Amino acid sequence: MEQTQISASRHGEPALTAAAVSKSFGPVVANDAVSLDLYPCEIHAVVGENGAGKTTLMRILSGSMKPDAGVLTVHGAEVRFDSPVDARRSGIGMVYQHYSVISEFSVLDNLLLSVAGASTRMVSRGDRLRVIRFLEDEGFIHPASTLMQDLAVDEVQRFEITKLMYNGAQILILDEPTAVLGPIEVERLYQRLRDLAERGHTIVVITHKLAEVEQFADRVTVMRAGATIIRSAVPPRRADLLKAMFGEQVAIASDQSTKKLRREIDDQTPVLVVQDLSVDGSDGRRRVTDVNFSLLQGEVLAILGVEGNGQSHLMDALAGILPAQTGTVRLHEVDITQMVARDRYKLGLRAVTEDRHRWDVFMEASVTENLLVHKIAHGSAMRHTNTRGGELASLIQETLIQFDIRPRNPRLAMSKLSGGNQQRAVVGRESKGPKSVLLLAHPTRGLDVVGAARITESVVEQAGSGVAVLWNTADIDEAFSVSDRLLVMCDGKVTFTEETSQATREQVALAMSGSAVS
Repeated sequence: MEQTQISASRHGEPALTAAAVSKSFGPVVANDAVSLDLYPCEIHAVVGENGAGKTTLMRILSGSMKPDAGVLTVHGAEVRFDSPVDARRSGIGMVYQHYSVISEFSVLDNLLLSVAGASTRMVSRGDRLRVIRFLEDEGFIHPASTLMQDLAVDEVQRFEITKLMYNGAQILILDEPTAVLGPIEVERLYQRLRDLAERGHTIVVITHKLAEVEQFADRVTVMRAGATIIRSAVPPRRADLLKAMFGEQVAIASDQSTKKLRREIDDQTPVLVVQDLSVDGSDGRRRVTDVNFSLLQGEVLAILGVEGNGQSHLMDALAGILPAQTGTVRLHEVDITQMVARDRYKLGLRAVTEDRHRWDVFMEASVTENLLVHKIAHGSAMRHTNTRGGELASLIQETLIQFDIRPRNPRLAMSKLSGGNQQRAVVGRESKGPKSVLLLAHPTRGLDVVGAARITESVVEQAGSGVAVLWNTADIDEAFSVSDRLLVMCDGKVTFTEETSQATREQVALAMSGSAVS
């Protein structure tokens, strides 16, 4: 694919260069002769639609994947990485969406375990004290006694960055770093990244949040279909970014146009009623405390909170994945508190969970099999399911097209799809068919703007037909766009509830951070 370069000239030597890098997985081309220049003292945003090849490229740069072709250079010297350890020796480190920490270990021990060849039992007292002072200088109080599980999610992320710094990383790659953060935590993160850039580090951020690109990035690279489309020293206009990402002019619905698709909620009878619900985590700690709310027919209720404040445990308990310690959950006045997920499904409750790979996706099964999993579980065996024609084939094609799932090959294994396309498939599956309640845990996290818009439009349409929707998100703008009512959680408790039309973003941000709301 021909590259378009905009204002790509830059004084000084790049810290890292990728030239004509290619990578394929069978017939799927993830990277097609991609080129990228990363400079010191900059925050460089890499954007593109789902499946554009961003994460594959970053895994190549960080040593966790080998390219099929192409050349990497670090400060002018050609390098080849056989593992992330090799990349780390060249000063490159990556923070993934799923953090690599041991929750039951202390902050200190987690850092010591990251040092190649080190063991927490073999570190001298002097070295241990030096590491403690380093962590304290980085803002971690009592690192030897504080467990990772006691840190807030933004503190865990900060630790991951600190860990890379301690191990000598000069080039830091972050994959969707703000996906689980509230607005206050986002500001803190980018201030930290800006401080590091000003100290000479190279910062690379993979993101779908174009507002962050415009506000914080010094340069931007746009990828599409595995190729580099734009390399710009100044973030382009939003319209140009969207056109580069999707190959055409894209119109994204505004809050107002989204709300126009909705109808007034006439029926005030609750479909789902949650009373005094408390839930423990797998570690036995109380994660949800005495939560109360009701969900009306045709209503979209957004649950907001910085990750780690009980929303995930609440959603899993409502889906039947986690048991409730106290309280009740009633669906159509039927007590479902002790029901398993399958029985809740029979009563009309559908769920998209936060841990897709554990609960929602069969990675080695085909896209078809994943889309039809409910029909298979409640009907004929897999070998008797005819998907070559008729109603099932139409359902599959309709879902692939409506949610723009790519590659549009239903016979591919789910593992061959990008994470964003896997997510589209799961949401598409749960959006089809009759239901009365739809639970959505971060349904648009990690999706490009078009993918997120398609899901939002589908959910709004379903609510308009009477489906009650519970939408868990950390994105305030998204919550205001899609919801009728807001519920904020902090430290396992409900700290704020209000009609969306009556609330302000400032109120929600304060409630998410644990501050009092006036």
